Amino acid sequence: KEAAPIAIIGGADGPTTIYLAAKLAPHLLGATAVAAYSYMSLVPIIQPPVIRLLTTKQDRKIRMEQLRPVSKKGTNIISHRLYDCGRIDLARLRSSYRDVNVWQLA
Repeated sequence: KEAAPIAIIGGADGPTTIYLAAKLAPHLLGATAVAAYSYMSLVPIIQPPVIRLLTTKQDRKIRMEQLRPVSKKGTNIISHRLYDCGRIDLARLRSSYRDVNVWQLA
């Protein structure tokens, strides 16, 4: 149970880490909160040099062309449909695991 709040730092955000630490390992709450927010604040500083190391200068000069113009309405429709699909899947997941206590699985 102590590993879960620490492991989620790399895969989620600060509030999720804090929530998980509060539920599973309250004695690690302070340390995991500091680690999560430090990690999130350092990403913009660490990411550019890593990208420069992993890509060539020629790769970084590539500019993607827009295949076709997309209206604001089209963009909104797509984002709302994707949100609806995620919401439906989440509702289905919740209903199928209604009797399962998630905290006992961890």
